[in-house]
Amino acid sequence: MSDRARSEGWRVVIRRRVREREVQRQIRANDLRRAVLRLPQVGRLTAGPFPGVAQEFLQRLLGSMICFWLVGKALAFTVHVNPLYTFAVLGLLYSAHAAWVKYRLSADPNFRVRGCRCGGRRHEDTAKVHTSGESAILGVPNAVLGVVLYALLLGLQATGHSIAVSAVAAIAFCASAYLSYVMVARIGGLCGDCLNVGALNALILLHVFLGL
Repeated sequence: MSDRARSEGWRVVIRRRVREREVQRQIRANDLRRAVLRLPQVGRLTAGPFPGVAQEFLQRLLGSMICFWLVGKALAFTVHVNPLYTFAVLGLLYSAHAAWVKYRLSADPNFRVRGCRCGGRRHEDTAKVHTSGESAILGVPNAVLGVVLYALLLGLQATGHSIAVSAVAAIAFCASAYLSYVMVARIGGLCGDCLNVGALNALILLHVFLGL
């Protein structure tokens, strides 16, 4: 074979390999383009109410915790009140209000709960939460149990039963964590009083165990 024929053969091989690489590159580009075009469809299929409710829940919970913590610290600095008393009293008040709302809803089906959907509160639905089957245990509203728990916590703290206070704080936090999961994942609506109670229970636990 002459040098010219051999050179021509190499050119053919090189052109063929270049074309193969171009075809492979085009295939990969088309695959990537199709994957990108499918992303919005996947988002629409998997998106639901849960991510939005969970995000709003976490944002509001953190905001409530910061506000209540500042209130507790301010009262501790100005009038020397133990933040535990502040958190427990606020929890008792919010629980009492939630119990009143549940009573009104059960007594009057036409009762309308005043809610604020400002500031991104798109999933506020207090009535839905209070009328769900998870809002009571053996016929006793969770809010009433909360009133009893906070009254017990105040009494134990006043009498110096620190171990019992720690136990009640842990029970309250675990109950709030479970009820928050139910509210977000199963009910799909948020209750302002329930959120505030959850934030206060978290602060009580942090104060009892970490002194924050």
